Amino acid sequence: MNGKKLIKEVMIPAEHGAAYFVNKGQIQRVIMIDGPQVGDWTAFNALNLKEHYDSSHSFVMNSANGTGNIKAIKNFYSRPPHLNVMFTTIADTVGTHWVICGAKCTPQRYKSWNINGSHRSCFGNLVEVLTPHGITPEDVPDVFNMFMNVEYDSTGLYNIIPPVSGRGGYIDMQAEMDCLVALSACPAGDESMVNGSGANEGNKRLKVEIWE
Repeated sequence: MNGKKLIKEVMIPAEHGAAYFVNKGQIQRVIMIDGPQVGDWTAFNALNLKEHYDSSHSFVMNSANGTGNIKAIKNFYSRPPHLNVMFTTIADTVGTHWVICGAKCTPQRYKSWNINGSHRSCFGNLVEVLTPHGITPEDVPDVFNMFMNVEYDSTGLYNIIPPVSGRGGYIDMQAEMDCLVALSACPAGDESMVNGSGANEGNKRLKVEIWE
């Protein structure tokens, strides 16, 4: 990254999560270092944890301003009453994510699908890494489904298909305020195409680089 200095690296193990700080002006690069892998990403104002990322308003504001759509956005907004830009996309080699929904897999969802109760989930991963920062499960916000590829069928329902980019694909996001960030390497398995072709691909790590 020209003119920038790498100051920190965070490795997100497959099916797990991590929380880390990105200060105003720093750039967060999230990389699919092993191949197709979705990340459930969210952020908090580090100086006011009640202010956090809002997926629906980010979609609405970017759509209205001509800076994004359901697949990709430039500006990541916090929830009302704040509605501040928390991060700005400055580079994106993938360009296909899932913006509008903000949902994350949960133990309850896997249970409803009769999947083993020990199956990890993005919600569980986020709770695990945010609890030490005083954030309760009830306060874990919606997410930006980073690298997730969704298409609609003829009935209006959506289908999840493999990410469009493989190993080395990344997104660069510049912090517009001091932020606490949480990221889960989605543990969806062979019940889903989220991270590639189900069991044929396997769940993989994500790498975070922080530059300034």
